[in-house]
Amino acid sequence: MSEIGREVDLLVHDLNVDGGAVARLDGRVYFLDRGLPGETVRAVISGQKKRVLFGRVLQTLRPSPEAVQPFCPYFGLCGGCALQNLSYPAQLEFKQRRVTAVLAKIGGLREIADDLPGILPSPLLRACRNKMEYAFGIEQSDSGEELVLGLRYRASHQVLDIEACPLQSPRSGLILQAVRLWAREGGFSGGCLRHLILREPEYLPEDNVPQCSVELICGDKLPPPQAVDELWQRLAALGVTSFLLGVRRSAYNLARSERIVKIFGPTTLWEKFGPLLLELPVTGFAQTNTGAASLLYQRAAELAAPEYFGRERGGARLWDAYCGSGAMALYLAPGSASVIGFEQDPESAEMARANAARLGFDHCSFLAGDAADLLAAGAGTDLPDLLLTDPPRGGMSPKALAAIKKCAPRRIIYISCDPATLARDLTGLTDLYELSGLTLLDMFPHTTHVETIARLDLRNK
Repeated sequence: MSEIGREVDLLVHDLNVDGGAVARLDGRVYFLDRGLPGETVRAVISGQKKRVLFGRVLQTLRPSPEAVQPFCPYFGLCGGCALQNLSYPAQLEFKQRRVTAVLAKIGGLREIADDLPGILPSPLLRACRNKMEYAFGIEQSDSGEELVLGLRYRASHQVLDIEACPLQSPRSGLILQAVRLWAREGGFSGGCLRHLILREPEYLPEDNVPQCSVELICGDKLPPPQAVDELWQRLAALGVTSFLLGVRRSAYNLARSERIVKIFGPTTLWEKFGPLLLELPVTGFAQTNTGAASLLYQRAAELAAPEYFGRERGGARLWDAYCGSGAMALYLAPGSASVIGFEQDPESAEMARANAARLGFDHCSFLAGDAADLLAAGAGTDLPDLLLTDPPRGGMSPKALAAIKKCAPRRIIYISCDPATLARDLTGLTDLYELSGLTLLDMFPHTTHVETIARLDLRNK
């Protein structure tokens, strides 16, 4: 018998990975669109599947003791910060509970999960992001279609028009408003404009001019050259130091240019992670929370301990898969005998080489290419003592895992932003490695995402 449309009162027990609520009643599980642990809600059943029911919350009958007032006016509409109405200590507890459950269920790592230390909090809870990807869209109004610029609605591809995001600096809001006004004045369509990427490093250069990069990604059509020049003038007046015009014709909804067609200002930015000052390409990968990234690198270095491997230069032979512009490898380079980094993006690999040269690290080299292929090719050479790997959210490929096992480094430091793929990959390595250390870090406050640093040591080394 269908229960769709039935109303039920439920006590929320937990959150799911999307920020929705989980409740249990009479041996059945309810997945709700919202709610906080400890909250009693009235929900209407909207779907069912065997012993799992799906519901939409109609009313909060008793609030959670961990509920707080969201600081963003778009909370509940925007799909970015699912946990902003939950106290920060409770956010951290949820993330630790999530990693523990995933490691135990998928990886069978119940013992290490039970002994998991406390999660490292983000140093900043607002204005903590140095990069944000905004989207253009079309909104229907009484006067017809209107171009909007902002972030996605929750569980939707539609774009929510916003004035500013409090996870970035106040200047970012001024830039958003300026670009939106320019686009509307120019009558540009959603097919012309697709994404806007804002990057604001925390590091202040010696000239005391704050850095800020804007990348405008277009689709089938480009704005006229004079309009692009006009936009650059408006952005420069707001303190933007570099502006890139990019093209992406692929229908896949990704905020990444297929090619850059116009550049104003420098093509690199500077960022400091702890004591390490790096030059980064404006289109390359970098951790989006600088303060949390500094904690990440520091803790990874403590777990890796490359200086204790006792090589001729006083340290380990270090390999870094998915090295980007070399941040993690160069952070560990002073304690390493040699460093080899592998990176898919040639521009980032070249920047890693330039950073190493500037820092005087002549024992570091960086290769451009697929990490799995480079790991496999290097398996017959001077093998590493220590391997760093910080793969994309999807984790490592079977080929990469096989190459790592063939190389058999004495220690692996695996940095992951997805507990599920981390648990899967750890399971694939447990025949040779034991998990000997684990640290959680909140890189993305107010979201359900969490960063994990795992140390694996070769068995019977």
